[in-house]
Amino acid sequence: MPKFRTIQYAILMAFIFLSTVAHSGTRGMNVVTVIDPAGQEIAMYRESHALLIGVSDYEHWPDLPGVVKDVRLVQEGLEKKGFNVVRVDNPNQRQLENAYNDFILEYGQDVNNRLLFYFAGHGHTLKLSYGGEMGYIVPTDAPNPNKDEAGFRSQAVDMQMMEVFSKRIQAKHALFLFDSCFSGSIFSLSRAIPENISYKTSKPVRQFITAGSANETVPDESVFRQQFLEALEGEGDSDGDGYVTGVELGEFLQKNVINYSRGTQHPQYGKIRDPNLDDGDFVFSTPKRSGASRPSPLVVNGSAHSSKLESLEAQKKALEEARMALKAERKRLDEEKRIVKERRKIDVTPTQPSKIMSQTQASDGRQNVRNNTKDSRVERQQKYFEERQRKKEEHLQQRRENKLASERKQLERDRNRLELAFNRLQKDQARLKPGRGRDAREKRLSKRYQKLMDKSRTLEEKFEQLNQKEEAFYATPKEMEEARLVPLNPSIKGMGPDDMVYVSYGRFTMGTLKMQTRDSPRHTINIDSFYIDRYEVTQAAYEYVMKSNPSVHKGKDLPVENVTWHEAEAFCRTIGKRLPTEAEWEKAAWGGARPIKVVYRLKEEIGDYAWHGTNSSRQTHPVGQKKANGIGIYDILGNVAEWVSDWYGETYYKKSPKSNPSGPASGAAKVLRGGSWSYSPLDVRPSFRRHLVPRQKSSSVGFRCARHSNGQIMTGGG
Repeated sequence: MPKFRTIQYAILMAFIFLSTVAHSGTRGMNVVTVIDPAGQEIAMYRESHALLIGVSDYEHWPDLPGVVKDVRLVQEGLEKKGFNVVRVDNPNQRQLENAYNDFILEYGQDVNNRLLFYFAGHGHTLKLSYGGEMGYIVPTDAPNPNKDEAGFRSQAVDMQMMEVFSKRIQAKHALFLFDSCFSGSIFSLSRAIPENISYKTSKPVRQFITAGSANETVPDESVFRQQFLEALEGEGDSDGDGYVTGVELGEFLQKNVINYSRGTQHPQYGKIRDPNLDDGDFVFSTPKRSGASRPSPLVVNGSAHSSKLESLEAQKKALEEARMALKAERKRLDEEKRIVKERRKIDVTPTQPSKIMSQTQASDGRQNVRNNTKDSRVERQQKYFEERQRKKEEHLQQRRENKLASERKQLERDRNRLELAFNRLQKDQARLKPGRGRDAREKRLSKRYQKLMDKSRTLEEKFEQLNQKEEAFYATPKEMEEARLVPLNPSIKGMGPDDMVYVSYGRFTMGTLKMQTRDSPRHTINIDSFYIDRYEVTQAAYEYVMKSNPSVHKGKDLPVENVTWHEAEAFCRTIGKRLPTEAEWEKAAWGGARPIKVVYRLKEEIGDYAWHGTNSSRQTHPVGQKKANGIGIYDILGNVAEWVSDWYGETYYKKSPKSNPSGPASGAAKVLRGGSWSYSPLDVRPSFRRHLVPRQKSSSVGFRCARHSNGQIMTGGG
């Protein structure tokens, strides 16, 4: 009994703790209720999260020292509003994209969350060769486009990528703010005049606001930031209902920033051009003003209630949940006590054989009844402990998965820090000047270099160990252990006997001479013969094999998308195939050999072969509708980007083997090839490379399978 008193005392303390939490709240976890003038609850945010990115220290652009202050003040303002704030300072291109991806993956999957993204730094606009303009936000390592336009396009993050990020979010409401000046197609947005809070407010929405348009300059002392924070304090509440909506915020910033910047900045705002994501409205609640003549935020049947009522209701709800949890815990403990008592009886009964043997026939009958009862109790106990063991194993499995994800994040952070250290070392080497002490400084720099190289090797070893752990973890589901190959189904497009294309053995030149550094240098290799799918894997094929369809854009002949690298690899192996290597994929994309006259003329003919950002209507299309390439492969460019088996290495082309390269032995991300419906036409080409963490997924990423010509399934690069 003392044990149970201790447990009851612990539960009582937990109840007191929960009561305290209900009064104090937790940053980012505060429940936000939005109420219309009729007193109806029309939207609720379970959690509020913000990603703040500030770039003040540039390699090729003028520095922006004021950004540090701006981001700090915005962080303080949002935390006052109950947001959990994730802050990233001075990211390079890879770190910038990873910041968006990781934030969306961690906080953007709950439909009842609200997400806010705030970028402060340089922005730029470039004209596109096929007409129109494209806006970019500029990370620390982006070149100056006046000196290296191709390098800028590869290192800066364009607004089409922002649109892709916005569509990866499952949360209904997301607001993107850019304290930068640029323009582009994403800002051909649907506009709306501010409306009163209504049921439409709770519908999904993606809203965008920038500090200015193309060819304008944002001052280092940001007017945009000042007016944004004033809007959150209530200045942006144009209709006096106690809330600032995304539309009200856009109107307020447009009016006031133009005024206070004396016409040098013209903010742009609006909702994304997508019928599924332009009905709702992002909502901030404003603080109650003492002595204000405007109505209170909460009005029910014409009578005013203070915001304190909302707080009390939330506290009451939290206390009620705590009370129910305590009740359930008491019930569980009572059941556990009862089972312990029964176990003691079972343990005692067999230890008294003399009494049992001395009973009369009638006593024996009663004993049989007791034994039957005992057996049923033992059976119940067995089921109870089996269920507890199952739940414990599930919990341990989830903890292992979380531990792997946490370990990869930590290694990626270590790699980013190591890259920064190498960059600092290069800058220090560049600043070396002739004169006294140069030799000593060179020795110190050499020692620093050796230490960094040792850390780099250690880090790569840790990545390799983690990759082995992840492969062991993800490659042992029940269906994989059975090692059963699913037979092909000729009635499904892409699963017939003639739906693979033979690519013959031979020399092949891959990569580019210029353009993006990750696509170069051009180099010649030998590739063994192989087969590759004629079509991208369709949703009908994926559902037939894997019994599920994770795709965002639904349709049986549409390419399957929104799959991780592990899921793509599992599909191919289940039907006796594999993912192609990066070299195999590029050879197939070029039609088996690099032609003298390029099949794909980027400006004139790419639309005949591929669905891309300007002809796709922002969605996937059924496979096989565009022209095939020279050897009969469809959609190998565009529609969806395709997973390949290789780990991504930015400098791998410089040290690639001459025969059958299969990528680095380890890495943080897998290679994506071919571009997709969301890419610029300039990036939908055979040599273009992207990368993504293998556990992540996207509505613009799918795959196709391959196999060796001798029927082998396995290949390197996994």
